[in-house]
This record gives sequence, C-alpha cells and structure tokens, in this order.
Amino acid sequence: MRAHHVNFRYILLEDGKEYFLLDKLPTLWGYFFPYLNWFSNRTIYQLTESQFWEVRMRKKHWLETLVIPMPVFLAVSVWAGRIRTSESLDTYLNSPRFSFTERLIYWFLTFILAVLFANLVHFLSSRSLAKKFNFSLYTKEQGKIKLAKLAPWMKKQFKSVLILNFLIVLFSYLILNWGTIIFLIFHGLMLLISLLLAGDLSYSENCQYIIERKEEKEWKD
Repeated sequence: MRAHHVNFRYILLEDGKEYFLLDKLPTLWGYFFPYLNWFSNRTIYQLTESQFWEVRMRKKHWLETLVIPMPVFLAVSVWAGRIRTSESLDTYLNSPRFSFTERLIYWFLTFILAVLFANLVHFLSSRSLAKKFNFSLYTKEQGKIKLAKLAPWMKKQFKSVLILNFLIVLFSYLILNWGTIIFLIFHGLMLLISLLLAGDLSYSENCQYIIERKEEKEWKD
C-alpha cells in the first residue's frame, strides 16, 4: 500500500481498492529506534474512497505547511552561538560543581521534556484532524504495518537522521564532560527534532507498506 502524508500524527495508506488512516504515534522504544514501531500493533481506521479523498484533499492548517528556510535556521544558529552568557552562569556550567551526575540528570530531564513536547505536538495534530472529521464513522482496527518498498528520498532522510543522532551523541558527550548554555539549548532542540521525526521515519510518504490486521491474521498489500 502506498503512503500519503497527513500530519505528524497520521498517514494515509491505499492500494486503489482499500483505504486506511494510520495512527503513527511512536511507542516509547520507537522514539529511540523508530523501526521498532513496525513490530507493535498500530491503530488503523478503514476508510471509504470518498473519506480517503476528503482527508487527503482537506484544507491544511497553517502549522502543517510551515517551513523554516535553511538560511534562516543557520542565521539563528549563528546568532545563538554568539550570545554571551552571564559570567556566573558560564562559570557554574563549566565548574567542578556542575558534576557529571548533574549533567547526566539534565540529559535525562531534557529527553523526558522532549518526549512530552513531541507527544503534545502529536496530540494537537490529532485534535486538528478530529475537529474536521468524525473518527467514529471510521472502522477502527489494530494491525502491524511493515515496510515493503522504500521511497527513493527516504534513504537521504535516513542519512540525515543518522547525522542528527551523531550530533546528539556528540553534544551529549560535550555536555556530560564540559557543557555550556549553548550546548544545552541545542542539545534539547536536536533531541526534540529527532523525536518528532521518529514517526515520519517509521512511516514515510510514497513508501510501500504491508498491513497485517490483528483480527483477520492475514497479509494484505
């Protein structure tokens, strides 16, 4: 079945005969390893063809189409990197008093906050769609959604996520062994971006997927 992007929370699946709306909210382990989502039961809604096109052709919320140009992102990054923190804060973050244990606690707290914020984004994405469409009209099922064929651009996305995860590990090392306020901020931002991408990395537009419905116990493609 071919996938069509809806928002952070949902994606459409269709093969010309059957139509589904997939809830791609990652599991907890799925945030760490997105592909583990393929092995857990997912919530899917069976749609009619008209319902499929209603969802796909809907007028999107402005937040769904918001794009930050790379030059703007780089400019903000350079500006943030040149911010001078107060001497007292900088001294504290780089002093022995800011111990390895304190930095480790910060790392876990940042990850928890990033997970909570990512779930908030997923919740708002769900509410945004639920306001326009009555989910009670859809047939709700459980099933496993596994990859059958990669979209050409997904390999580039995968490389981007690998680079992002490498930077997260690097920043984690610097924070746990050195640490400045800029590193703390960017570490939090990168964690958040990685978590928001977890769902999209598991189920991406134009990829081909196979549905194993829990009730029927049979494969459909």
